[in-house]
Order: sequence, then structure tokens, then C-alpha cells
Amino acid sequence: MKNLKKVLALVLVVASLMGMATMASATKSDDYSDADSITHVEAVDVMSTIGVFDGISGSFSGDSILTREQAAKIITYMILGKDDADALVASVAPYTDVSRDRWSAGSIAYCKNEGILAGVGNGRFEPDGKLTGVAFAKMCLVALGYDPDVEILTGSQWAVNTSKIAIAEAGITSNLSQVSLADEMSREDACQMAFNTLQADMVDYEDRGSIITAGDVTISNKPSKAKPVSWETKWANATENTGINDDKIQQFAEKYFSKLKKDTTTDSFGRPSTTWKYKADEIGTYVDTSKLVQSWTAKASKGDMYSAIGGSIAEKLKPSNTKEYGLKVFVDSSEYRTDCDTDVYFKKNSTAAAGQAVSTASTSNIGVSGNGVLTELYMDDDDNVTVVMINTYLVKATADYNTVTERVNIEPMDIDNKNQVVGNFLPAYISNDDFSVSNVKEGDYLLVTVSFDSKTWGDNKECNLESVTPATIQTATVTEYTEHDDVTMGGTKYSYNKILGEEETGELFTINSDATLVLDTYGYIMCVDDASSSNNFVYISEFDDGGHFDKAPVADAYFTDGTNTEISVNKVTKYTTSTASTSYNKNKIVSAYKTGNLKAGWYTFTGTSGSQYTLRTPDLNRYKESQSVGAYYNSNDTVIKSGSVKFLSNAIVKDTGGTVVSSTEIEKIKANDKTIFVVRNDDGDVNSYTGVSNAPDVKMTSNITKGVKVSWIAKKNSDYVSFVFIDAFDTGADVADVGGTADYMFVLKSTNNETHVGDLTYYKYKVIIDGKEEERWVSSKEDVEKGVLYKNIREDSHGRITGVTEFKDTSRQLVLNMTGGKVERHGSALNIAYTSTEDVDLIVGSKSNINLILGKADSKTNDLLTEYADGESYMHYLNVSASYVSSILSNYKDLGGKVYLLKEDDDSEVIDTLWIYVDDSDEK
Repeated sequence: MKNLKKVLALVLVVASLMGMATMASATKSDDYSDADSITHVEAVDVMSTIGVFDGISGSFSGDSILTREQAAKIITYMILGKDDADALVASVAPYTDVSRDRWSAGSIAYCKNEGILAGVGNGRFEPDGKLTGVAFAKMCLVALGYDPDVEILTGSQWAVNTSKIAIAEAGITSNLSQVSLADEMSREDACQMAFNTLQADMVDYEDRGSIITAGDVTISNKPSKAKPVSWETKWANATENTGINDDKIQQFAEKYFSKLKKDTTTDSFGRPSTTWKYKADEIGTYVDTSKLVQSWTAKASKGDMYSAIGGSIAEKLKPSNTKEYGLKVFVDSSEYRTDCDTDVYFKKNSTAAAGQAVSTASTSNIGVSGNGVLTELYMDDDDNVTVVMINTYLVKATADYNTVTERVNIEPMDIDNKNQVVGNFLPAYISNDDFSVSNVKEGDYLLVTVSFDSKTWGDNKECNLESVTPATIQTATVTEYTEHDDVTMGGTKYSYNKILGEEETGELFTINSDATLVLDTYGYIMCVDDASSSNNFVYISEFDDGGHFDKAPVADAYFTDGTNTEISVNKVTKYTTSTASTSYNKNKIVSAYKTGNLKAGWYTFTGTSGSQYTLRTPDLNRYKESQSVGAYYNSNDTVIKSGSVKFLSNAIVKDTGGTVVSSTEIEKIKANDKTIFVVRNDDGDVNSYTGVSNAPDVKMTSNITKGVKVSWIAKKNSDYVSFVFIDAFDTGADVADVGGTADYMFVLKSTNNETHVGDLTYYKYKVIIDGKEEERWVSSKEDVEKGVLYKNIREDSHGRITGVTEFKDTSRQLVLNMTGGKVERHGSALNIAYTSTEDVDLIVGSKSNINLILGKADSKTNDLLTEYADGESYMHYLNVSASYVSSILSNYKDLGGKVYLLKEDDDSEVIDTLWIYVDDSDEK
């Protein structure tokens, strides 16, 4: 040291690495609040543990730019240790802009004295100035022993010389995020460079050179080249096995952090790795990326891998009598091939996927590279090669996170590849002690990776969860798809994860309809969410030749959105067993239906409106056969009950042959909140409902002898039905809707606009739908009119209204024609006199939804709109209070119009939803 005592005095000082900010001590990257944004995890973990880096208010703040005084503090922490560096203080101000009592003054003075970091000129240091990568590299090189005068790290060429040594000799610039050392350096890159410096060799000089002058004679001795400090120099505290590298060369950490140890190992997946320890504690195990040749998340072909390691290396891996194999292969940590045929992985110009199916999982191609399989290729200095494949598995939370047990229960998704469920080895729950799952809710999808303790892959063997992350859910409109290959939604093409089988990749989609995909970390499809599968199912009640012998037959089709239409059918495929199927072309469909080879029931389909459809009975590998029964009056008149999971439990149920089905079998027929009910009422109107709570009550009395037809389909391994068709047409049964404000549409007026789509005509109306005013195109097939409330609105993928049901009188619904009426509020009660002699008293509840529409009368000039919105044809007040409505109408009498009321239940007078439409009035 250059007379350090003249400049520094060692006193106890409480100083912070990052200045005046509040510091929060952390020992590893995951202790920081911004852990997810940290890229250089190994560097941050090690440098935080040994006390060189701390966070700022609990955050690592890796993106913030390093200042000059922060860099000085870091270097003193590295050389002196945290405690001694914090005890530094300058006896005098080292620079004019650095007072002696500044938090960083001691470190700045130290760096000045040691030639580590100089000022900017004119006696100034600019402590808050931003530091470049090359400036911090110079500081690290000087700390390693490089002499700034000998190496010419000063003057006009300092940056060039610094960069050359840092990159080519010292090797302290690896894994940096920044493009150029000339850029300002972030905290995280500074941490990485400091970490690289820990592992770099210390250097010294045999001769630093000298200049001797005797009279007129000057003799210059050139300095020797910097050399690594070796074991032979017997560095302080050295033993023969000391160090983070067993190379008998002193690294920076071996001089200044003798209790920091580095061991070569493999991680839980078999990847070449490094384990760091400090004192008695293990910091962590980290993949040695310096040995990573290449990685793929899509298919890695044999030719790709051959090119990556080079032909000469690939040939050396071939079997021989004199050399052991230099190849190891790990699949989800299981080392199952140490003597494999290397052509399976490395073959010149081959486009086939690298890998070989694991013998215990051959039916699912585990062990073969492909979409969503992380395939990594490593090679060490001795040309030994390691292939690592890591699969991603999908699980679903079966309940919300349990705050008592502090875990969330899960089940593997039913990914069935040729009768093998992939993922049956996964645990039944995830503990919050291991992974952060406290925010997980029932139904959430999670992506997991696993490792096996056994040398053999999977198949009911215990595994360890290595990672747990939320899956990405993507919902958009399908514009194109290729079965078993990919789906294009919202302009993006999504391919299937390699792990999926033919059944999963054979999912059928409806063009121009929405679908929901569950994606892995790399953007590949792990499954198609149940909610989207409704787009692919249709109930067929019968087939007919349509009177056109030479053309495709037609089918009476009921789609899951409530649309009923005849479709032209080109082909029907019937799955007869789990492995076989029979197809009927258009000339054989009707005859097959009449002979019973094709039946009424649920089908999947491909096709769009105006085209010929292809139908398939659902795949028996994934679904049970479609079932049909008749539901008849029992002691309870509600044969199908809204909100009941066992929705047929009140009925007498008969099969298609007229035999009564046992109650034990009926108990097995259950629905849930995802079950889709398509219901045809006694009048022939068709509506769709999702979930048992939204399904209607279907009631019949003892004098009704014609049963209600019920047909359903369920997944193979599920206790709950997916789709139900209820046909009450011409039975006398009452279908009582439970209603819902989101299902309503009130027609305000026609805009007198029309448009033509193919052979269909649509008319534009101003309507209130989903609680807001919009303009919507309405199909010419439906006769809508101003001032009428509709429910169960059916839309196509473009938002055009294709079907509605008029709000009519039922036991729970009420429609009143107002003539000479009035509306008055009395406390929590609302009285509506709809004629001069008839009225109804209603109770306003806390959740009552009340809406008022004022329509302009055709013949009167003293209607309400004259005062409230002269010149307008309507006004509306949505979801307002009863007092607000009564105050608007208080000055008028003899109201005309309509009242639409939905009560909370059949016997209640409490308002669920109320629409009052007034188009006639007189002033009081």
C-alpha cells in the first residue's frame, strides 16, 4: 500500500453500500422483493451472501445504474471485507466535491490511494456520476493486481487496454447483459462482473520496470508481463487444496474470501453445475452455463445436435473397444442411457427428433425432443457430452389454497397418450413451504417440472417438484387449425406440446368461434380448456334426406349456444371401440340412422354455416357414450331442478326402451358449474345455460304422460356431465327460467339500417344489452320490436343477435300492460298501479336492479320526454333506486307502457330485476 495511513484513519463508521437509502440485508436473490426480475441469480446469491451487495429498501434494484461512489464502496467491500470497509473514513476530503464526512468518503479515498479509481479532473470526483462498464472493469483489474501504470490503464488508451485485458486475459466480462463496456453499468451487471472477478486469477509482476538516470544517461527496464499468482509463491493462508478452483493458482476469492468454497457437481436434472458454500452454509447449486453448447425448446433434430458439437466430437462418442462412452443422457433427472447408440442423438443431416423413448414411457415418447421439451446439450473440456431433457407437466388445483395446511391440492391433467396417463407420478398437493402457492384458486392451471430419485423415469415412482409456475391462459377467436398440429387464434399460431397424445391434439375447433388454450412456459398448448370445447359439440336429434336424394342429408342440430338449425352433413364418423371407428358418407347417413347404427345424441363437428358438416361421435378414449332417457312426473313436480347437482333426482327416469332406471344409477348423473344445458321448451324455443345454478326448472304434473327427453355426455373419467340436451317440446312441461340481468336485451328503437351476410339479412337496432346501450344487428329470423324486453340472447361470433326469447309471464316473471297507471314509492315498498283499479306491491331489496325507460309517444306532446329530453326518442336510467324512479314520474299520471318484473323466487314479492317502460303520460 502507498502509505495508506497518511490518508485514512480507521474508525467505526456505519456506512451503506448504496448511500443514504434504507438498506435491507438479504442473503439470496429470492429474499429480494424484485426476485423475479433478477437474471444473474448465481452472482446475486453469492455476492449477497458474502456481504458485498445489499438491497435497497428490500429490492435488489438490478436495473439502476451504478454510481462512481457506489463502485468505490463495492471494491472496498471486496478487498477489505464489509466490516473493515464500513469502518473506513477519510481524515481529509479526498476531492473537492467529496466531503470527509460523506458516507462514501473512506472508500473513495482508499480507491484514490490504491490507483483503483481516479477523479474526473480539476480536483473533482463526481460521486453521483454514472459509471461505465469499462471503468468498473478497470477497478476490478486493479483489485486483481494489474498495475494501471504497467498496463497503461491511464491516459488516452486506458479504455482500449482495459477492455482487452478484461475480456481476453482476466475473463471478467462473461454473462453481462449490456452490449458494450462503454455503456453505463447496471447494478446487476456490476454484480456479475464482481462475481467474475471473485473467480479470476490474482496476478503479480516479477519486475514492474524502472527508469534509472545517471547524468545524461537514462536506462529503462521494461516491466515483465503480469503472471498468475501460483501455489509456488505460497500465498497467505494457502494449503495445497485451498481454493475455488483446484488449479494451484490463486483466485481473488481465495485471497480475500477464504471461507467461500466452490464444488463441481450436477443439479437435480443432471446438468453440469456448481455448488457454492460460505462458511458452514450452502448458498445454492447453479447450472454451469459455460459448458452449455446449445438449448432448444422446440424440436432438436439429430442433425442440429450433430452440428452443435461438431462431427469430430460426435464420432468420438461412438462405441469402441478401447474408450468408454463420453455421453450421458438425463430425462427429468433419470439417467437411463449411459451406453446408448449415439446415432439416436447425433446424426449428420438428420431431421428426425433427437432422442429415444424411455422404455417405461415408450407410449408417450418421453425422452424424445420436441415442442415444449427443454433439450440442453453440454460439453466439458474433455469432450464429454451430456444431453438433458426436461418435460413440463400440467396440473390443476382441485381446491383453493388451504391456509390451515398451507398447501394446495392438485391433480394431473388427464393427458392420455395411447391409454397411458402422463403425470400419474405427481404428488397430490403442493406445499407453500416449497413453492409460493398461497394465491392459487380452485381450477387454476399450474406448470410443474419434476426430478426422480430413481434412475428410472416415472411410472408411479416418487418424484420431486423442481418448479411450479402458473400456466398462461389464452382466449381468442379461432381462424384456422390443423388437427394434431396447431391452432391459429388472434393472429398467432400455437402448436401442441410434445407430451400430448393423439386424443388431445385431435381437438376439434369451430372457425370464427372463441377457444381457450392453456399454454406452457414456451407458448405451446398443454390443453384446450373445457370451456372452449362447447364450441365443438352439437346435439343431433335426427337425420333426414331432406327430400334431395342426390345431395347431402340434413340433420336437426342444436348447438351449445342455443342455436337450432338444419345442417347439411357430408360425413359421420362413429367410434365403435377405443381403437376402431366406422365412417358413413352422405349416401349412407340416413340409412345408418334408420337402422340404429347412428343415433340421436351428442356429436363433435367441423364445419361452418353454409358449408357441409362432418360429424363424429365423441372419442371413447376421452368420453363416455352419449346417453338418453325420459324424465317423468314423480311425487315432486320439478323433474329437473335448477341449482341441483343431481338434476334428475326428483324424476321417474326411463331408458329409451321404457324400462325404469334404478335410483342408484340416477344418483350417478350429476352436473356442475361448467355443465352446459341446451333446453327446448314446450313451445319449441331453444335456450342455452351454463352451470346448474343457471339451468331452468322443468316442471310437470301427474296428468302429463309424455316424458321430457334428456340426453347427456360426460368425460370418461369424470362424474359430471359436460353437455345436456333437454327436450320438453310438446310435452306440456313448464320450463321456468331463473333469469339473470346479463341475459336481457331491451329494444329502444330501429335505426332503419340493414345489412346482408350471405343469404341472411340483419337489421340494426338501438338496444340495452348487458346493462349498457349499444347498436346491434338482429337476425331477420327474429321479430323484435320497440319497447319489448327479451332474454336468453344468442349471438354469433361477430356479436350479431341470432335468437332471443321474449320475457313472458311465469310463476316468477310478471309482464304488466300499463294503461292509466302510476308508480309510487312507500319506504322500502314500490307500488305500481298498472290500471286505474289494479296494482301490485313490491319490496325493494339491497340487490334489486331497477331500470326506467322513457319512450316518446307517437301522438302526444305532453309526454315525459318533452320535459326531460325534448327532441329525443327515448331516455333511460339503468340500475337506479326506486326513489329516483318515483321522483321522475311523480308529476305525471295515467302512465302507459309496460312493466317487466323478475321476482327473487316464485312466492316472493322482492324485486330481483324490474324494467319500467313508459311511452305515454299526462301531466298532473
